[in-house]
Amino acid sequence: MNKVCFLYLGIVSVLFSCQSSNKKDTKSIDSLMKYKTTTIGCSVDQAMDNLIALKELKLQHHLLDSITKGKGNIAFLTDSIDIDGEKYLSFSAGYNGLERFETYYNFLVNSQDCQDIRVMDIVSGTYFPLSEWREKQERTTIQDFNEAKKSFPINSKKYNWTNTAYQSVQKHFEGEEEFYCGNSSFRYIPLADIDKTTIVLVPMDCGDFDDYFSLLTIQDNRIISDVHAEGLWYEPDAKDGDEKQTSFTLTERGALVITTEMFKGNKLMKTESQKYQLMADGSLKQL
Repeated sequence: MNKVCFLYLGIVSVLFSCQSSNKKDTKSIDSLMKYKTTTIGCSVDQAMDNLIALKELKLQHHLLDSITKGKGNIAFLTDSIDIDGEKYLSFSAGYNGLERFETYYNFLVNSQDCQDIRVMDIVSGTYFPLSEWREKQERTTIQDFNEAKKSFPINSKKYNWTNTAYQSVQKHFEGEEEFYCGNSSFRYIPLADIDKTTIVLVPMDCGDFDDYFSLLTIQDNRIISDVHAEGLWYEPDAKDGDEKQTSFTLTERGALVITTEMFKGNKLMKTESQKYQLMADGSLKQL
Protein backbone atom coordinates (compact mmCIF):
# COMPACT_ATOMS: atom_id res chain seq x y z
CA MET A 1 0.00 0.00 0.00
CA ASN A 2 1.26 3.44 -0.85
CA LYS A 3 2.14 6.01 1.76
CA VAL A 4 2.27 9.74 1.06
CA CYS A 5 5.22 11.65 2.51
CA PHE A 6 5.48 15.42 2.22
CA LEU A 7 8.85 17.11 1.86
CA TYR A 8 9.60 20.47 3.45
CA LEU A 9 12.86 22.13 2.46
CA GLY A 10 13.83 24.78 4.98
CA ILE A 11 16.82 27.05 5.24
CA VAL A 12 18.52 24.96 7.91
CA SER A 13 16.84 21.58 8.01
CA VAL A 14 14.81 19.03 6.09
CA LEU A 15 11.67 17.84 7.79
CA PHE A 16 9.19 15.15 6.81
CA SER A 17 5.59 14.57 7.78
CA CYS A 18 3.86 11.46 6.52
CA GLN A 19 0.22 10.57 6.28
CA SER A 20 -1.16 7.19 5.42
CA SER A 21 -3.41 7.22 2.36
CA ASN A 22 -5.60 4.63 4.12
CA LYS A 23 -6.30 4.96 7.84
CA LYS A 24 -7.15 1.24 8.12
CA ASP A 25 -3.58 0.33 7.19
CA THR A 26 -1.81 2.80 9.44
CA LYS A 27 -0.63 0.18 11.89
CA SER A 28 0.66 -2.20 9.27
CA ILE A 29 2.51 0.62 7.52
CA ASP A 30 4.08 1.82 10.79
CA SER A 31 5.22 -1.74 11.45
CA LEU A 32 6.63 -2.00 7.96
CA MET A 33 8.46 1.34 8.35
CA LYS A 34 9.96 0.13 11.64
CA TYR A 35 11.03 -3.12 10.00
CA LYS A 36 12.69 -1.26 7.14
CA THR A 37 14.48 1.08 9.51
CA THR A 38 15.87 -1.58 11.82
CA THR A 39 16.41 -4.76 9.78
CA ILE A 40 17.54 -3.75 6.30
CA GLY A 41 20.42 -1.70 4.96
CA CYS A 42 18.44 1.26 3.58
CA SER A 43 15.44 2.74 5.32
CA VAL A 44 12.73 4.85 3.71
CA ASP A 45 14.06 7.97 5.44
CA GLN A 46 17.61 7.29 4.28
CA ALA A 47 16.45 6.65 0.73
CA MET A 48 14.43 9.87 0.67
CA ASP A 49 17.44 11.82 1.95
CA ASN A 50 19.40 10.57 -1.06
CA LEU A 51 16.58 11.38 -3.47
CA ILE A 52 16.19 14.87 -2.05
CA ALA A 53 19.85 15.52 -2.79
CA LEU A 54 19.42 14.79 -6.50
CA LYS A 55 19.70 17.87 -8.71
CA GLU A 56 16.51 16.86 -10.52
CA LEU A 57 14.39 17.04 -7.36
CA LYS A 58 16.09 20.20 -6.14
CA LEU A 59 15.11 21.94 -9.36
CA GLN A 60 11.55 20.60 -9.21
CA HIS A 61 11.21 21.86 -5.65
CA HIS A 62 12.46 25.30 -6.70
CA LEU A 63 9.90 25.35 -9.52
CA LEU A 64 7.05 24.18 -7.30
CA ASP A 65 7.97 26.68 -4.61
CA SER A 66 7.86 29.47 -7.19
CA ILE A 67 4.55 28.38 -8.74
CA THR A 68 2.74 27.92 -5.42
CA LYS A 69 4.40 30.92 -3.76
CA GLY A 70 5.95 28.75 -1.08
CA LYS A 71 2.79 26.74 -0.31
CA GLY A 72 3.63 23.60 -2.27
CA ASN A 73 6.14 20.88 -1.41
CA ILE A 74 7.54 17.80 -3.08
CA ALA A 75 5.68 14.68 -1.93
CA PHE A 76 6.54 10.98 -2.17
CA LEU A 77 4.29 7.98 -2.71
CA THR A 78 6.21 5.08 -1.17
CA ASP A 79 5.93 1.33 -1.51
CA SER A 80 8.17 -1.75 -1.63
CA ILE A 81 8.51 -4.37 -4.37
CA ASP A 82 10.52 -7.51 -5.15
CA ILE A 83 12.47 -7.71 -8.42
CA ASP A 84 14.23 -10.97 -9.21
CA GLY A 85 14.46 -11.81 -5.53
CA GLU A 86 15.78 -8.38 -4.50
CA LYS A 87 13.80 -5.94 -2.40
CA TYR A 88 13.45 -2.35 -3.58
CA LEU A 89 11.83 0.72 -2.09
CA SER A 90 9.56 2.39 -4.63
CA PHE A 91 9.07 6.17 -4.71
CA SER A 92 6.91 8.38 -6.89
CA ALA A 93 8.10 11.96 -6.42
CA GLY A 94 5.70 14.74 -7.32
CA TYR A 95 3.13 17.26 -6.17
CA ASN A 96 0.12 16.18 -4.14
CA GLY A 97 -2.49 18.60 -5.49
CA LEU A 98 -6.08 19.01 -4.42
CA GLU A 99 -7.44 16.90 -7.29
CA ARG A 100 -4.64 14.44 -8.02
CA PHE A 101 -1.03 13.45 -7.43
CA GLU A 102 1.18 14.78 -10.23
CA THR A 103 4.21 12.52 -10.62
CA TYR A 104 7.53 14.07 -11.67
CA TYR A 105 9.80 11.02 -11.32
CA ASN A 106 9.53 7.36 -10.38
CA PHE A 107 12.45 5.86 -8.43
CA LEU A 108 13.54 2.47 -7.13
CA VAL A 109 16.10 2.30 -4.31
CA ASN A 110 17.79 -0.96 -3.37
CA SER A 111 16.73 -1.83 0.18
CA GLN A 112 20.29 -2.99 0.92
CA ASP A 113 22.12 -0.07 -0.71
CA CYS A 114 20.82 3.50 -0.65
CA GLN A 115 23.29 4.48 -3.38
CA ASP A 116 21.66 2.05 -5.83
CA ILE A 117 19.02 4.36 -7.33
CA ARG A 118 17.04 3.51 -10.46
CA VAL A 119 14.90 5.99 -12.43
CA MET A 120 12.01 5.10 -14.71
CA ASP A 121 12.22 6.14 -18.36
CA ILE A 122 8.83 7.70 -19.10
CA VAL A 123 8.79 6.44 -22.71
CA SER A 124 9.65 2.77 -22.22
CA GLY A 125 8.61 2.36 -18.58
CA THR A 126 11.99 0.72 -17.90
CA TYR A 127 14.04 1.57 -14.80
CA PHE A 128 17.68 2.51 -15.43
CA PRO A 129 20.53 3.12 -12.96
CA LEU A 130 20.73 6.84 -12.18
CA SER A 131 23.97 7.48 -14.09
CA GLU A 132 22.76 5.53 -17.12
CA TRP A 133 19.40 7.32 -17.05
CA ARG A 134 21.12 10.72 -16.99
CA GLU A 135 23.30 9.72 -19.95
CA LYS A 136 20.19 8.57 -21.78
CA GLN A 137 18.49 11.90 -21.16
CA GLU A 138 21.51 13.73 -22.53
CA ARG A 139 21.59 11.57 -25.66
CA THR A 140 17.85 12.05 -26.14
CA THR A 141 18.18 15.80 -25.68
CA ILE A 142 20.91 16.06 -28.32
CA GLN A 143 18.88 13.92 -30.71
CA ASP A 144 15.75 16.00 -30.12
CA PHE A 145 17.60 19.25 -30.77
CA ASN A 146 19.05 17.85 -34.00
CA GLU A 147 15.65 16.86 -35.32
CA ALA A 148 13.01 19.03 -36.97
CA LYS A 149 15.31 22.00 -37.60
CA LYS A 150 13.86 24.61 -39.92
CA SER A 151 15.61 25.49 -43.18
CA PHE A 152 17.18 28.93 -43.52
CA PRO A 153 16.15 31.64 -43.68
CA ILE A 154 13.50 30.96 -41.06
CA ASN A 155 10.43 33.17 -41.54
CA SER A 156 8.09 32.63 -38.61
CA LYS A 157 5.04 33.72 -40.62
CA LYS A 158 5.29 30.49 -42.61
CA TYR A 159 4.54 28.35 -39.57
CA ASN A 160 1.55 27.80 -37.31
CA TRP A 161 3.46 27.60 -34.06
CA THR A 162 0.47 26.98 -31.80
CA ASN A 163 -0.32 23.78 -33.71
CA THR A 164 3.28 22.59 -33.69
CA ALA A 165 3.98 19.63 -31.39
CA TYR A 166 6.27 20.73 -28.58
CA GLN A 167 9.24 18.68 -27.56
CA SER A 168 10.30 18.57 -23.94
CA VAL A 169 13.62 18.28 -22.20
CA GLN A 170 14.32 16.31 -19.05
CA LYS A 171 17.95 17.30 -18.91
CA HIS A 172 17.87 20.61 -17.08
CA PHE A 173 19.49 23.73 -18.48
CA GLU A 174 20.62 26.50 -16.18
CA GLY A 175 17.83 29.09 -16.06
CA GLU A 176 15.16 26.96 -17.74
CA GLU A 177 12.68 27.06 -14.83
CA GLU A 178 11.76 30.64 -15.75
CA PHE A 179 10.22 29.28 -18.95
CA TYR A 180 8.22 26.32 -17.60
CA CYS A 181 5.05 28.43 -17.57
CA GLY A 182 3.36 26.21 -15.00
CA ASN A 183 4.49 22.94 -16.57
CA SER A 184 6.85 20.37 -15.09
CA SER A 185 9.23 20.32 -18.06
CA PHE A 186 10.97 22.63 -20.50
CA ARG A 187 8.88 22.71 -23.72
CA TYR A 188 10.40 23.95 -26.93
CA ILE A 189 10.36 23.98 -30.73
CA PRO A 190 13.86 23.44 -32.18
CA LEU A 191 14.87 26.09 -34.70
CA ALA A 192 18.57 25.87 -35.48
CA ASP A 193 22.13 25.15 -34.41
CA ILE A 194 24.51 27.96 -35.36
CA ASP A 195 28.11 27.20 -34.47
CA LYS A 196 27.99 26.24 -30.77
CA THR A 197 24.61 27.86 -30.08
CA THR A 198 21.24 26.12 -30.11
CA ILE A 199 18.22 28.31 -30.86
CA VAL A 200 14.72 27.28 -29.77
CA LEU A 201 11.24 28.78 -29.57
CA VAL A 202 9.51 28.39 -26.20
CA PRO A 203 5.74 28.81 -25.59
CA MET A 204 4.88 31.36 -22.90
CA ASP A 205 1.20 30.45 -22.73
CA CYS A 206 0.63 30.85 -19.02
CA GLY A 207 -0.73 34.39 -19.33
CA ASP A 208 -3.64 35.82 -21.29
CA PHE A 209 -2.38 34.68 -24.68
CA ASP A 210 -1.76 31.17 -26.03
CA ASP A 211 0.04 32.51 -29.10
CA TYR A 212 3.06 33.99 -27.35
CA PHE A 213 6.63 32.71 -27.76
CA SER A 214 10.12 33.57 -26.63
CA LEU A 215 13.22 32.84 -28.70
CA LEU A 216 16.06 31.45 -26.57
CA THR A 217 19.73 30.87 -27.26
CA ILE A 218 21.43 28.01 -25.41
CA GLN A 219 25.13 27.30 -25.10
CA ASP A 220 27.05 25.01 -22.75
CA ASN A 221 23.79 23.85 -21.13
CA ARG A 222 22.94 27.42 -20.14
CA ILE A 223 20.27 29.78 -21.47
CA ILE A 224 22.16 32.84 -22.67
CA SER A 225 19.54 35.20 -24.18
CA ASP A 226 15.80 35.41 -24.59
CA VAL A 227 13.60 37.79 -26.56
CA HIS A 228 9.89 37.90 -27.31
CA ALA A 229 9.87 36.94 -30.97
CA GLU A 230 6.48 35.57 -31.98
CA GLY A 231 2.83 35.96 -31.11
CA LEU A 232 -0.28 38.06 -30.87
CA TRP A 233 -0.96 40.64 -28.16
CA TYR A 234 -4.29 42.45 -27.80
CA GLU A 235 -6.33 44.26 -25.21
CA PRO A 236 -8.62 41.66 -23.59
CA ASP A 237 -12.39 42.34 -23.86
CA ALA A 238 -11.85 45.19 -26.32
CA LYS A 239 -14.04 44.99 -29.45
CA ASP A 240 -11.80 47.02 -31.75
CA GLY A 241 -8.78 47.45 -29.53
CA ASP A 242 -5.13 47.58 -30.37
CA GLU A 243 -3.39 44.42 -31.52
CA LYS A 244 0.31 43.69 -31.90
CA GLN A 245 1.47 40.84 -34.08
CA THR A 246 5.13 39.90 -33.63
CA SER A 247 7.12 37.71 -36.02
CA PHE A 248 10.76 37.05 -36.80
CA THR A 249 13.26 36.02 -39.46
CA LEU A 250 16.52 34.23 -38.71
CA THR A 251 19.41 33.64 -41.13
CA GLU A 252 22.11 30.98 -41.05
CA ARG A 253 24.64 33.65 -40.03
CA GLY A 254 22.64 34.44 -36.88
CA ALA A 255 20.99 37.65 -38.06
CA LEU A 256 17.66 38.00 -36.25
CA VAL A 257 14.99 40.53 -37.17
CA ILE A 258 11.90 40.83 -34.95
CA THR A 259 9.02 42.71 -36.53
CA THR A 260 5.97 44.03 -34.68
CA GLU A 261 2.90 45.09 -36.63
CA MET A 262 0.38 47.29 -34.78
CA PHE A 263 -3.26 47.17 -35.79
CA LYS A 264 -6.33 49.21 -34.91
CA GLY A 265 -9.21 46.95 -35.72
CA ASN A 266 -8.15 45.39 -39.04
CA LYS A 267 -6.10 48.38 -40.11
CA LEU A 268 -2.31 48.28 -40.00
CA MET A 269 -1.21 51.43 -38.19
CA LYS A 270 2.53 50.98 -37.69
CA THR A 271 5.40 48.54 -38.19
CA GLU A 272 8.52 48.39 -36.04
CA SER A 273 11.59 46.19 -36.49
CA GLN A 274 14.42 45.36 -34.17
CA LYS A 275 17.65 43.75 -35.37
CA TYR A 276 19.90 41.41 -33.40
CA GLN A 277 23.10 39.54 -34.15
CA LEU A 278 24.00 36.19 -32.60
CA MET A 279 27.46 36.46 -31.03
CA ALA A 280 30.09 33.74 -30.52
CA ASP A 281 29.21 33.45 -26.81
CA GLY A 282 25.55 32.74 -27.62
CA SER A 283 24.25 36.18 -26.69
CA LEU A 284 21.99 38.30 -28.91
CA LYS A 285 23.44 41.75 -29.52
CA GLN A 286 20.86 44.42 -30.28
CA LEU A 287 21.92 46.50 -33.28
